[in-house]
Amino acid sequence: FPGPYDVPPPTLAGIFEEVARALHGADRFYLHDGELLFPGLYARVPTVVSLRDHAYPETGLGSFVGQGDATVVISEYSRRLLLATAGRFLPGLSERVVRIDNGVELDVFRPGPPDATLARELGVDPERHAIVLHPHRPEPEKGLADTVAVVHELVRAGWRDVRVLVPRWFDAALSAEVRSYYDGVRHEIEERSLGEHFVFHDWVAPHRMADYYRLGHVTLALGSFVEAFGNCVYESLACGVPAVVVRVGAHRLTLPDDLLPKVDPGDLRGAVALARAALDGSWQVSADVLGALAERLDRRRQVDRYADMIVGARKLPPLVCGELRAGPPARSFAPAPWCLFRDGRVYHDFEASWCRSPLVASLVVRYPGGFSRDQAAAAGVGEEVLAEACRQGLLVATRRGARAVEPDTWPEIEKTP
Repeated sequence: FPGPYDVPPPTLAGIFEEVARALHGADRFYLHDGELLFPGLYARVPTVVSLRDHAYPETGLGSFVGQGDATVVISEYSRRLLLATAGRFLPGLSERVVRIDNGVELDVFRPGPPDATLARELGVDPERHAIVLHPHRPEPEKGLADTVAVVHELVRAGWRDVRVLVPRWFDAALSAEVRSYYDGVRHEIEERSLGEHFVFHDWVAPHRMADYYRLGHVTLALGSFVEAFGNCVYESLACGVPAVVVRVGAHRLTLPDDLLPKVDPGDLRGAVALARAALDGSWQVSADVLGALAERLDRRRQVDRYADMIVGARKLPPLVCGELRAGPPARSFAPAPWCLFRDGRVYHDFEASWCRSPLVASLVVRYPGGFSRDQAAAAGVGEEVLAEACRQGLLVATRRGARAVEPDTWPEIEKTP
């Protein structure tokens, strides 16, 4: 990591041979994150692939070239993204995709009193301080700069007792890149005169994370990272601590807005308003939120469903790639599931930026489930605009005449059979 295939060809051949030996006589093969880009290795073994992320190239390529007999995706967002990308070329893929939402250990992550020992170690007092949590890796896409901007506004509004807990990455002392990142953040903090409000501390051990959440009054998750799930938001909620979340990636669909209010990317004012509501107690985690987590995101249910998938896996014929060029032109279009449409603008998750596309946005507002070429023409949107929107990844085209993806609404909670 981050370049698992950055090894000499003889080494790669040795790795493949070792995997082949391990699979000899195996009953099942479970492939985590779909990063083994050599489907011939498991051509004779019933194989379950679990796609865990969208950010890393091996997983992305694996979703196109993999030959799993079953593919598990960990959120509704991931399912829609997979079918709108690799599913365009692999017609049989949709029948092999099963959504198993990433689970939270709800017997561990649950509401409770703050841990006084941990509070002393971190130098904060939940009774005296307004504690903001930023429990993320040191990557710009994880939103620490946005956290700094929100806290700056909170302090300006009179929250002088705010304290922000930021874990230091465990190899910060060894990585020049990580040190440089932290140096830049600290410089920004000092420039804004926020030094007393930020507490950088050692990485928190997994068994202490529930206590860590329970110290906080609000968790900020304001990054642009295209989360396939994003555990910390839902672990925080499970501990009774509100989370301020941006409508990026899986967060758009995991919980509806009436249970988890969200802000659009770049909406600093909205993020500050939600953070203030959490700090002053006017926004709290409701029983309905805890109920939704228990109904949908219980880790025990996740494990049971994975076990059923693996035990029940059977060998299927290889997926056959459909025609890439031949065939009639696209007859229908749908909003890309990785895009957010707002008032003539479109936010593209993988570009982490907004662009103006008023004609396309107006079509999506009118036809959130997708529209035909004729409907676009009737609305004054011509072929060139549609082609450019598809090239930019704002729309997904299909020749089948059916909707490419569902509209951007919260899916129903799946019941365990």
